[in-house]
Amino acid sequence: MNYIIIAGNLGRDVELKEAGTSKVATFSVATKRLKRGGEGVDWHQVNAWNVEGERCHQYLRKGSEVVVHGRMEYQSWTDPEGNKKSRPVIQADRVHFCGGRSKGADGGSQQSRQGSDEIPF
Repeated sequence: MNYIIIAGNLGRDVELKEAGTSKVATFSVATKRLKRGGEGVDWHQVNAWNVEGERCHQYLRKGSEVVVHGRMEYQSWTDPEGNKKSRPVIQADRVHFCGGRSKGADGGSQQSRQGSDEIPF
């Protein structure tokens, strides 16, 4: 079974791109983990497609708290020097928004791109 759930904070704003006839939102999520001598942080690349991706792009900002449900896939490519590279990417089935409104750099609340403070679930 390939199913993953992560909970953490966005490391950057969501990017929305066209992928053929679909749309894909990409973002990174930082999760905490316990390790000897303290805590560590793991970074996860997440893709959310079509309506879910558009919803993420509309409402999420850097620092937003999320819970992501999805499956792990590996992206492979060859770099310009001819080296084979790969990285894990979570293909999100569902992204739950947590923590209410996101905070801007000045500490004030940011409104969504639609001008509403409400985040529908």
